[in-house]
Amino acid sequence: MKARTRARMATVVVASAGLLLVIAGVAGATVTPPTGALSIAAGASGNENLTISVPAGTTPNVDIEFVVDTTGSMAGGIARAQADAIAIVTGVQAVIPGAQFAVVQFKDSTDAIEYRVEQSMTASASAVSAALNTLSATGGADNPEAQNTVFHNSATPVTGGSIGWRAGSRSFVIVLTDSEPHGAGSAGVAGCVDTSADPHGLNTATVLAEAKAALRTIFMVLEPGAQTSSLACYQGIAARGYAGGQGVNGGVNLAPQILALVTGATTTVTDLHLSVASATPVPAAASWITSTPPSFGPLATPFTVTAKVTATVPAATPAGTYVFDLVALADGADVGHHVLTITVGGGGADTTPPSCAKTSFTGMPDTIYITMQDGGSGMASIVVASTTNATVTIPAFTAGTTAPLVVKVSKVTFGAGQAKFVLTDVAGNVSRCDPYIKR
Repeated sequence: MKARTRARMATVVVASAGLLLVIAGVAGATVTPPTGALSIAAGASGNENLTISVPAGTTPNVDIEFVVDTTGSMAGGIARAQADAIAIVTGVQAVIPGAQFAVVQFKDSTDAIEYRVEQSMTASASAVSAALNTLSATGGADNPEAQNTVFHNSATPVTGGSIGWRAGSRSFVIVLTDSEPHGAGSAGVAGCVDTSADPHGLNTATVLAEAKAALRTIFMVLEPGAQTSSLACYQGIAARGYAGGQGVNGGVNLAPQILALVTGATTTVTDLHLSVASATPVPAAASWITSTPPSFGPLATPFTVTAKVTATVPAATPAGTYVFDLVALADGADVGHHVLTITVGGGGADTTPPSCAKTSFTGMPDTIYITMQDGGSGMASIVVASTTNATVTIPAFTAGTTAPLVVKVSKVTFGAGQAKFVLTDVAGNVSRCDPYIKR
C-alpha cells in the first residue's frame, strides 16, 4: 500500500528471541537404540521397537524467512528492520547456533521489483543486515499486493531454491505487511475481502496449501493503522499454513503475543514420523520399511513414544548386508537417527536370469519391441553387444527395478536387422537376447 507504519520490525526481533527461548536444546532429543540389526530371509519380515524422546524446549535447526512489504506505507518498519538486523541474528544464534535467516521483499506486479530474494538462508548477521539495508519504501499504488507470489515461492521448492531452505529444519515465514493478497476473499480465505484477479493467475487458497504441505508456519503481522486489511484476514491466512501460525496486530505490546505464538508452534509437534533417509546397497529401498503407527501427533513436549518398525525383504533378494538410515522427523525437523543393518541369508537368493521377449512389431521403419524384465533381484544393466542394420533405444531405469523395460529395435535400411543384448540382474545372473527383424 502507501504511507504508514510503526513499531513493527521490533516485533520480529522479539519474535525471534521468543523462538530461541522456546525451541533451543536439540541435543536432548533421542532415538533409541541408535543402531539395530536384523537377520531376515528373503521373502520374510523382521521387527524392532524404537523409542523417540523429545524433551521440553527441544528442536533442531531453524530457518526463518523475513518477508518485508516494501511499498510506500512501510517506510518506518523498514527503517527499524535495518537498525535491528544485527541484534535479530546474533540474539537468535546465541541460543540456536545453527539458526539461519533469509530476507525477501515484495511489492506488486506494477512495480519495478515485484518480488526478490535479497539474501538466501545464511548464518551471517552482516549479510542479513546488508540485505535489509537495500530495502526502501516505494510503489504499491493499489490495495492488494504480491503475497500470493510470496507464499508460492516460499513453498516451491520445499528445500533449496533461491531462499535456501534446509532439509531437516523447522521453517517459519514472518510476513510484515498492511495489505491483502490479490483475490484472497474470492479464494474463500476467512476474514479476507479482496476480489481482484492475481496478475499471475495464482490463487491464495492454493498457494497457502502449498505452504502447508512444505511445513511452513506463517506469522502474519498487521501494520498498525492499516486500512486495507484486517486481523481477521491475517488470521485466516496463517491458519491455512502449517501448524502453529497466527495473525497478530503489530505494535509496542507485541512481544508477549509473539512469544506465545512461537511457544505454541514449537512446544507442540503436529506430526512425528520415521522416514528412510538412505538405503544401501541396491536393491535395498525405502519400501522395505514400515512403522506402526505410521505417525504420531499432536504431541506436547516433553514426550516419549514407541514405534514398531517392520522390515520386509522382497523374495529373491540376494544374500548380503543392507544398511538403512532411519530419521525421526518432527514437523519436518530432524530429531534423531537410527541405523538399521539387515542381513539377508542364503536360501532365498535370486538364481533366475532376466527374461527377454518380443512383444510387438510396427512398420515404416520396421521396428520390434522387446520386453526385458527381472522380477527377482531386479535389472542391473542392459548392454548392447552388437547391432546389424539396426538402431536401439533403451529406456532409462534405476538399477534394481523389477518393472518391465520395453526396448525398441528399428531397421536402418532394407534387409534383415538384428541386435544382441546382454542382460544382468543385481544378483549377477546373466541372459542373452538376440532379436531379429526379417522384413
